[in-house]
Amino acid sequence: MQTKLSKHTLIGIGAALVVLTAVVGYVFYTQNTTQTGAGGTERTVVDDTYGISFSFPEGEDAFTLIEPPVNQAGIQKSYILLPTKAYIDYQQSDNIAEAPAGINVFILTMEEEGNIENATTAERADRMTRLKDWAMRFDGLTQYSQKKAEPEEIEIDGLKTLKYQTEGLYQQTIYLATYKDNVYMLVGQYTEQSDITYTTFEQLLKTISFN
Repeated sequence: MQTKLSKHTLIGIGAALVVLTAVVGYVFYTQNTTQTGAGGTERTVVDDTYGISFSFPEGEDAFTLIEPPVNQAGIQKSYILLPTKAYIDYQQSDNIAEAPAGINVFILTMEEEGNIENATTAERADRMTRLKDWAMRFDGLTQYSQKKAEPEEIEIDGLKTLKYQTEGLYQQTIYLATYKDNVYMLVGQYTEQSDITYTTFEQLLKTISFN
C-alpha cells in the first residue's frame, strides 16, 4: 500500500521539528497482520536489520505508518506512526507548522556498546551512564536537558531504558535504550493522557521485542 505527500512532512519532537523534505511514495508494509476489530488491524513490524519488533493498530480509525526513506539528523531508521484521521487532515491543511502528535521509533548507531545479554552488573551501570552522556551530546534530538525530572530506569523486554518527559508543542514521554551498538529512541507525543497517541504508545511498549 502506498501514499503520496503533496507537501513537506513535519514530525514534531517537542519544541523542535525534524523536517523530512521532498518525500513522495512512502511505502507501508506489513510483516504480519491479524484482525483486531473496530480499533483497526494489528500490524507487527519486524526489523531484523536493527533487531527490533513492535505492534500497533493500523487503519482508518487507528494509525498510519510512515517510513522516511532518507536518514535525518543521524537517524539510521525511523518509524513514524500518526493517527490516520489527523494525518489526512494535516495533508489537506495549509498549515504545515503543526504536524499531528504521533509515535516515533528512531534508531541510531552508538559505537562501543557491548551485548547487554552478557553484561555484568557493573557493565550495565556503565552502559546507562554512557547512554546519559550520549543523550546530552545529542540534546538537539533527545531534548534531554529539557526533561521535567531525573530519568527513571525502566525495563522493556528485559532491556534497561531511560524514561523521561519533556514538554513543547506536545507533551512527550521518551525512552532511550542501547542494544547491539544501536540507540533506540521511543517517543510518544500527546496533549492529554486520554489521547489515542498516549494510550497506543503505552500498548506499543508492551509489544516491543529486541532480537
